[in-house]
Amino acid sequence: MSKEKICAVCYKPYEYCPVCGKDKDKPTWMFTFCSENCHDIYLITSSYANHKLTANKAKNKLDKLDLSGLNDFGGSYQNVIADINANVTLDKIGDIPTKDSIPTDTTNNLVKENINKYEKIKYSPKKKG
Repeated sequence: MSKEKICAVCYKPYEYCPVCGKDKDKPTWMFTFCSENCHDIYLITSSYANHKLTANKAKNKLDKLDLSGLNDFGGSYQNVIADINANVTLDKIGDIPTKDSIPTDTTNNLVKENINKYEKIKYSPKKKG
């Protein structure tokens, strides 16, 4: 006889009986979660909360899941997901300064220094040996 359970993540009711014939081949995490989606949300949010995942990695994993029922999730899940979204940072590529962000006078000075070094090398007297 299946017993109605409430999912720990989304609070939806579902049936699962670990000793019943129809549910005996289902994963044991179904004792707590209604679907693999909710199970994965739990794994990602708890890994992030325990500092085993960065916000960026957690966000990438969450983006692959269905979060359409986020407003129905438990408060702790909503808070952790909000924290993940708030702490996502730019990728390293996004942090590289563009040509426009480098001050012009610095660029000109670097070019002048390199030209001066080149000129000194080019016109320096050759050693006789």
